[in-house]
Parts: sequence; structure tokens; C-alpha cells
Amino acid sequence: MIFYICGDNNVKFDQLYVKSQNEFRYMNFQERKYFCNLKRLVRLQMLMEGDFGKKQTSITLTNFQTWSRMQPQIRAHRLAVVEDSGIKQKKIDNQLTIDAKGHH
Repeated sequence: MIFYICGDNNVKFDQLYVKSQNEFRYMNFQERKYFCNLKRLVRLQMLMEGDFGKKQTSITLTNFQTWSRMQPQIRAHRLAVVEDSGIKQKKIDNQLTIDAKGHH
């Protein structure tokens, strides 16, 4: 619910506010959850309709695109690190095997 406050309507607004708070307390969990999500959606819509929302959307899309381009590079780097550590471990294992054979 959206209330507009003008002049001497503060008393009426306070009464409506108290009434809405009481109704909110008597709602069950699912209704409260739905009501809160609805309020968030309305706030998000208000933000998105303004210039700030458009700018934020643009920035978010740019960040998603950058992240999408970086993902393959990150995967390739991780794979290279894993392969490199595997090769190093094999060299260490081979050296330990050679040392063990040399001492017997």
C-alpha cells in the first residue's frame, strides 16, 4: 500500500499505518514473505525506471560481459596450475624412487 501525506492528513496516515502494522502481524508466514517480496519488487521497479537504474543496469551488464570473457582464461590458468603441480609431483616421486633404489 502506498500512502500520500499531505498537510493535516498525518493523523489519518498514522491510523492507517497502525492498522496496516496490526494486519501485518496477523498474517501467516507465507503471506508476510509474499508481502515483503512484493514491497522489494516495487522498490526495484521504481529504481529501474529512473536514470540511476538504467546506469546501474548498464554497469551490471558490462561487468557480466567482462566476467564472461575472463572465465575461460581463469579455467585455462587453473588447469595449467594443476597440470604443472602434477608434473612437479611426478618429478619428486621419481627422484624419491631413484634415491630409494640407490641406497639399497
